[in-house]
Order: sequence, then C-alpha cells, then structure tokens
Amino acid sequence: MIDFRIDALTIVRILAFSSLFGLLLAIGLETRFRAILNALRQAHLEATLLANFLLVPLYAAALTIFFEIHETPARAMMLLAAAPFAPVVPLFVRMAGGNLALAAGLTGLFPILAALMTPAALWFGLWLTGDIADDRPSSLLILEVLMSSITLPLALGIGLGEAWPRIAKQIHKPIEWISEAVGVLSLAFLSNLEASHLRLPDTWTLLPSVCFYEGSFLIGLYLMKSTGANRLVLAFGTGNRNIGLAILLAAIFDQGIDLLGDVLGQSLLMLGLGLIHVGIARLYIAFRHKITKS
Repeated sequence: MIDFRIDALTIVRILAFSSLFGLLLAIGLETRFRAILNALRQAHLEATLLANFLLVPLYAAALTIFFEIHETPARAMMLLAAAPFAPVVPLFVRMAGGNLALAAGLTGLFPILAALMTPAALWFGLWLTGDIADDRPSSLLILEVLMSSITLPLALGIGLGEAWPRIAKQIHKPIEWISEAVGVLSLAFLSNLEASHLRLPDTWTLLPSVCFYEGSFLIGLYLMKSTGANRLVLAFGTGNRNIGLAILLAAIFDQGIDLLGDVLGQSLLMLGLGLIHVGIARLYIAFRHKITKS
C-alpha cells in the first residue's frame, strides 16, 4: 500500500508537470513580447497583481477562518487562491465576449509573475490561517517547481516564436492538443486514484467554496476600472484559478492523496461556476446589444 501511494503520487506529479509545461509552452509559442507589453499597458497591472496575489489569498483565508474550515479543505483552497490565471482563461473570455488579446497577453505574463509571487502568496495565506505544519515544502522547492514548469517553457515558447514564427505556428496546435490530452489523462488518473478520497464540497464546505470563487470573480470584475471587455478578463483571471498548478503544488506536500482529493473536488466546482459566469456574461451582452438596437 505504501509503495503504491508513492508510485501514484509520482505519476500525478509527472502528468501534472508535463501538462502544465506543455500548455505554457503552447501559450508562449503564440505570445509575442508586443502582446505582453500591450497587456501591461491595458491591464492596470497594480490592480491585477493586488487582486490575484493579495486580495484573493486574503479573502480565502478570511473564509476559512469565518467558516472554521480546517486541515486539507482549507489548505486546498489556499493552494488554488495562490495559483492565478488558469490557461483556460482565454477560452472562457472568448466564449463570454471579452478582450481575447488582453486575456492571451495576461495569460502569457502571469506565469512569469506566479513563479516569483505564488510562494509568497501561499505562505501568506497559510500563515493567516495558522497552517504552520512541518509537512509544507520549502519555499525554495516551490520556486524550483514553478520556474521549471512555468518560466522555462514560457520563455522557450516566446523565444522560439520570436525567432522562428513559422515553425512555432506549425508546432503550436500539436503541442497544445498533446498537453490538453495529458491534462485530461492527469485528471482522469487522479479521479480514479481519488475514488475513495475525492472530496466534493459537502453542505457545510460548499457555501464557503462558492463564496470563494464568486467573490474572487467579483474582485476582478470591480477592481479594474476599464471597459467591460477588459474587466471580464480580470474577472475570469481571478475567478478561475490554475488547477494544474494547484495540483502540482499539492503533490509536493507530504499530505499527498488527501490534499489532492480536496483540490480536485474544489476545482470541479470552480469549472462549473466558470461556465455559469460565461453564460451570464453572454446573456448580459446580448441584452445590452438588444437595448442599444432598440
């Protein structure tokens, strides 16, 4: 049993790392330095950083304290709170009618920022909740994982795209498809592994989980004072946390399977709420368009 757990966690780490590496390599291949610079100019970067690396972790910590959430559910929420701007954000923004160029630019920019700021945001949130157990990985280990799984593939992709744009365009879709397939395989393997550990939020933990993701979405929506299309980008960026990064971080905690089960359960809820946000945004845009025409 012990050997199986060690092997299973190793597989989860490999699959999560490979999927995240490939997705960010694909993002880098289609992201140009000019797009990142435009994102910096349009995104009110101070507000964006404040929302994702301070307000969202602070909000998550406040919810865990207020609802008296303890142990792995609280730690799982904090891991997701410290992992902003999921690779799925541009897809949600496109479906919702937001500024896709800005979403792509920020999705390319945020991994660079996350590699440096996620460890600080995570430790800050864990400290606020009183989670100072000895089983936490060191800051150096987390930084190494983030640099190798985020910064390296993103830099490789951007560099390749700038130097050989034709080759980058040819290999972008295959790398993206393979990475998405590995991501699906990772979630499927983890779901099978967690059949007895998967922790979908129960009646008591469901409310703070919904409050966390809805509140995070609203933080992004109302913090950016810009056009509606730009505000949607930050809203989806703060409301949809990076599941792959959170799973990868959870896999290096000594808690292992139990923590992964809580991260997976909360992530499934987050994806469902993200799709609901897309539907609401589309209805709102259609309503505004109808009012304008009339």
